[in-house]
Amino acid sequence: MIPRISFILLVEWVQMKPRQRLARRILASMILVGLLPVILISIENYVSGKKAIEDSEYSHLGYALRSRLTFLEAWLHHTNKELRFAASNSCSLENCPGEKGDQEQLNPTCKALQSIMRGHAVFQSLAVYDKNWSVLVTTEETKDVPLPPPTEELKNIFARATGLTHGPVTFIDGIAIVPLCQPVFDRNGKILTYILGYLEIKQSLDRILGKSSDIGETGNFFLLDTDGTYLWTPDRHQHLIGTRAAIPEALYQKTYKHVTHYQGLEGIGVMGITAPVEHDLPWVLLAQINESEAYQVLNRRVLIGVAAGVLMLILIALVSLRLSQTLSRPLRELAQMAHRISSGNMLERAPEFSEKETHEVGVAFNTMLDRLAASQRALSRTATLVAIGELSSSIVHEMRNPLASMKINLQALTGKFKDAPIYAELLEITVQQAARLESMLTDLMKYGAPVELNLAPTTFRELAGHVVQLLESEAVNKKITIRIDDHLQDTPLMLDIELMTRALTNLVANAIQWAPEGGQVNFSGYPAPWENDWASIRVRDNGPGIEENQRTKLFKLFYSTRPDGNGIGLANVKKIIEYHGGFACGGNAWERGAVFSILLPMGGPER
Repeated sequence: MIPRISFILLVEWVQMKPRQRLARRILASMILVGLLPVILISIENYVSGKKAIEDSEYSHLGYALRSRLTFLEAWLHHTNKELRFAASNSCSLENCPGEKGDQEQLNPTCKALQSIMRGHAVFQSLAVYDKNWSVLVTTEETKDVPLPPPTEELKNIFARATGLTHGPVTFIDGIAIVPLCQPVFDRNGKILTYILGYLEIKQSLDRILGKSSDIGETGNFFLLDTDGTYLWTPDRHQHLIGTRAAIPEALYQKTYKHVTHYQGLEGIGVMGITAPVEHDLPWVLLAQINESEAYQVLNRRVLIGVAAGVLMLILIALVSLRLSQTLSRPLRELAQMAHRISSGNMLERAPEFSEKETHEVGVAFNTMLDRLAASQRALSRTATLVAIGELSSSIVHEMRNPLASMKINLQALTGKFKDAPIYAELLEITVQQAARLESMLTDLMKYGAPVELNLAPTTFRELAGHVVQLLESEAVNKKITIRIDDHLQDTPLMLDIELMTRALTNLVANAIQWAPEGGQVNFSGYPAPWENDWASIRVRDNGPGIEENQRTKLFKLFYSTRPDGNGIGLANVKKIIEYHGGFACGGNAWERGAVFSILLPMGGPER
């Protein structure tokens, strides 16, 4: 039944036309939303189950580890006790090589050694040495075997011993051997002899660590020293004795309080736990088990959960398929409109949709297109300004040096021809034209320079005050009256005060120049009638006005209607206004004269 339903859903999915890709996405999204809680619950159950298993294995492995440590420490304690007992039996040396007369027999000692040799610990050799490390007596098993003296390192260690002492582990033919030495003292506390045995770790501990069935079929114990070298392993891994263990260093450098995961000897995942061996031995006991065995129950539950999830997926898909087809119809219409717009029809806008959701999408589309068009205009304007800036910088750089030389030469000639009126007049005109050219280059540099706005709140009254103060002398010379009409009052305007003052000063200065002597310039600020958050600033004069064929060229760079104009001032005004997100235009007033209007957003340019 389930495979048949799955096949039907697959056929429905494949048969969706390319234009229905939106429906596929809606279907996939609804399936994802439906499955998400199931997936989250499954993950939570898996994580919780895994944590519970790890806690269980920690208790399980920890218990097995503690039991082996108990046996191991009891075995070490018994071995130490036997060696101390052998050292407590003193006898003469009548039948032994070495010095005689001041030492006692060793017969009881010999018997104790023989008992230890045949006891629970397996020694490679066990013998009594005198103070000069010559063999005095050994056991029956090694009586015919020449026993060499210990190494100088061991001699130094055992000479300082005050009780049972062990030396470093050595490895001979894959066998780990640890030397154990029990000094024998005379009545004065001086070392009389040494009982030295070489203990085979593997054979001695097989009975304690060899059986690991209590921790599972794949469970094992390992004995390591604190540098990670194997001292004891199960029989199938005996070849590893004396080699470094490929496990995390922290396992054999400190006791873990939780289960650690790592790669086992067969390259599969295992989990293990360690604990140190007491009795001042640098040994660590490791208990481990394969993860596959530990997680058997969890894996079975995961398979059951996967099967349930597949069934849930099919049920959700059946419901989502119908819903996606219903929801995608109006969205497909929007997608088709978007394709037409992407093909280059940027003037097309989304129609009014009846459904609330699609209506909001249509509004968002239209808003996006409007902003995109504005961004394209701004990008085009910025590219133009960058090109002009590079060109103007190059021109100004090339012209200023010759111009400066000309000015210096003209000033020198002025002093020389001051008594020749004709030449003096010609030189004065030339100096004036040079100054005009220098001013033009300065304006060109300002126009081509990149604009970076430093916005600050201000009012129209403050702006108008700055402008009138700057142009007061020019207005007085022509007997021009500047009338300020402030209808914005204390309405804050977010502007770059320096740049906006420069733009408005240019407009008012033009009005003063075109107004007749004794005329009037109106400088006014109003709230925009159709937008509450926009302001309108106007500058009007009572001069001759603007001719019809000049209106479209007013803000073009290098276009001027004045003989002494350079055509940069109004272009710079437009640039500053547009960087503030506003608009500038010019025309004729109803009565007489020219009027320039500026529209600005009160809150500053839209970011």
